[in-house]
Amino acid sequence: MPLAETIAPEAKAPEAIRRELRVPAALPARRRDLVFKPIGDEGDHVIKDPTTGAYFRLGPQESFLFARFDGHHTRQSLAEAYHRRFDEDLGDEDLDGFLQIAEESGFFTPAADRPTAPTVVTSPAAAATPLPKKSGQSLLSWRKSVFDPDRLFNRLEPKLRGVWTRGFLLLSAGTILSAVLVSWLNRQELVTSFPGMLRWETLLLAWVTLVLATTMHEFAHGLTCKHYGGEVHEVGFLMLFFIPCLYCNVSDAWLFREKSKRLWVTLAGGYCDLCLWACAVLLWRFTAPDTLPNYLAWVLMGVGGVRSFFNFNPLLKLDGYYLLSDATDMPNLRSRALGRFMAYLRWMLWGGARPAAEQRGTFLLTFGLATWGYSVLFLGLMVLAFVHWWGGNWGTPGAVAAVALGVVSGRGMFYGFSNGEVTNMFTKRKGRAAVWGLALLGLAAAGAVVPMSDRAGGPFKLRAASRAELRAPVAGFLREVHFAEGEAVGAGAVVLRLEVPDVRSRVSQKHAEVGQAEATLAKLMSAPGAGRSGSAAADAASIQYWEIREAEGQLRRAREELRYLMDVYDKQPVASPVAGMLVTPRLTEKVGQFFKEGELICEVEDPSYLEAEIAVPEQEMARVRPGCTVELKARVAAFDTLRSEVTRVAAGATAASTPSLQQGLAAGAAAPPSIGDVPGRVVVNCTLGPSAAAAGVRPGMTGYARIDCGRRPAARVIGARLMRYVRTEFWW
Repeated sequence: MPLAETIAPEAKAPEAIRRELRVPAALPARRRDLVFKPIGDEGDHVIKDPTTGAYFRLGPQESFLFARFDGHHTRQSLAEAYHRRFDEDLGDEDLDGFLQIAEESGFFTPAADRPTAPTVVTSPAAAATPLPKKSGQSLLSWRKSVFDPDRLFNRLEPKLRGVWTRGFLLLSAGTILSAVLVSWLNRQELVTSFPGMLRWETLLLAWVTLVLATTMHEFAHGLTCKHYGGEVHEVGFLMLFFIPCLYCNVSDAWLFREKSKRLWVTLAGGYCDLCLWACAVLLWRFTAPDTLPNYLAWVLMGVGGVRSFFNFNPLLKLDGYYLLSDATDMPNLRSRALGRFMAYLRWMLWGGARPAAEQRGTFLLTFGLATWGYSVLFLGLMVLAFVHWWGGNWGTPGAVAAVALGVVSGRGMFYGFSNGEVTNMFTKRKGRAAVWGLALLGLAAAGAVVPMSDRAGGPFKLRAASRAELRAPVAGFLREVHFAEGEAVGAGAVVLRLEVPDVRSRVSQKHAEVGQAEATLAKLMSAPGAGRSGSAAADAASIQYWEIREAEGQLRRAREELRYLMDVYDKQPVASPVAGMLVTPRLTEKVGQFFKEGELICEVEDPSYLEAEIAVPEQEMARVRPGCTVELKARVAAFDTLRSEVTRVAAGATAASTPSLQQGLAAGAAAPPSIGDVPGRVVVNCTLGPSAAAAGVRPGMTGYARIDCGRRPAARVIGARLMRYVRTEFWW
């Protein structure tokens, strides 16, 4: 029978003991303040203790017995009624066991208010051993009550009854489906717009939005419970996996007979989130970009989407879990599933007793495995994040503190993992212990033989492999632009024309000066002698010689100045040395602007061949060589993988905080914090062919790249990384 475990027979039957001790035949009476209501149609009931706020669920047989604890039924009359109802005999041992559980749960009137009944003594072997109970709150799930919202909900519920109508349900469901369709059609834009929104004002607004959305979420739970006749007396603060949340205690939903009402109470908060998210999606899509309503809608859409993702996850004790628990009629689903999973682990690993068959046991085992695995993974990632964060700020003590926090927080996850079965395995099941030893040796051997990929990785930025910067060859004003952004430019084509003030007139003047200097020189060269002799003739010849020299100097100077002015004049049209595409935006708006000599005017790039500059952390550079295979994930094409090979590696490392690296990488590609000094980065280059253009990537875009440095035994790869981390971050 499911009422209690069978108790070994005593030397005297309970009836004989009662006769000897003159025990009253009447059974104790249940407390009148307990709320006792049916749930479902199979005889189950729920008990609510108003003094403690605790809820208890009883099966059909237990409910039948509890209903007759009125102080008037005797054991004999109760046994007869039980036999008529279930066609089974009610043994004294079973009844005593149920009475003991009910007494411990506080279901009966105080002992001072009823006739004194003796304790039925059983043999020590038959005494029930209480299950161990956890005390206190876990660091991963901590809660604090804040206020009683029952009066507030009593005032709000009548004003909001329209949201529980069929019409609102159809309208909201249609809105949610429309938002899902809009999100799917615009999925690429949503993914690519995310990095640009990551700034401090977004985080602040997201925090405020999260608080408001969470408040509406919890109020939806409480108001729905109030709508169906329940009471809500607790709203508080919850810290789940170190994530701040709010909670609303709607345990009164257990008193609803209809399962549909209980499910709606559980679903109300998540459905409220979906409605907010759907409205935000539609507002984001139908408002102009770069406007305040569009920005606010994007933030609300992101917050609502993340909340819904976690909230409907049944592996967390949030709405998704309680929906699953209510839908399957399995209270305490998580604890039961984890208990069964740990029992199977003890059986498979240490050779403990095999768990007994149970209704829906496979479901419990599967859910327990998924829940435990998810919790361990989440805690592991959280500890790693704290190790990097605290270790980066406080060094080794910070890293040790993060690991200690993980150990303290996660010890409850391994509750029941051994239960003494490991010791029993070494003392009583030595064959299994030997198998474990051989398995560990085989694992070590496999690690030394089985190869795995040794990879390095880092953020990258794309640039055109063939590109040209068109700079002002001379100082002047921009007068003509022959191409617009995105237009193809041929090699040698004139892209723009500068204008140097007065250069044309100055060229004309210099031409005249050159002519005049040439005429003067010719005149001096053709001048006849003076016809005199002696010292006078010598003086005249000397004067003529120096005049010719001066005229020649003036002519050379004029010609040089003319050559310079002609060179300036010829440099006014600026041509592209390479074929490609003009990538400078709004170049025509710069017409009339003055540019200094050497100042950048525009750029021409060939987008058909791109070069990726990958910033690889210095600690991962040991095996990076030209020719290594590279896989790249660009943010604009998150679902496409681009492949290439390393073409060259920089000669030295660059500090992660230097401006050159910050200019070469997107803001979202900054190096993560690490323990000790911030490591440098080595730039690794690879070339992408025309296939990259098909994926939608363009120069200037960013992403993350992985470099395959070959395959080595797994133990060497993992061991080298571990030793490198420990020795550099902690020992030296």
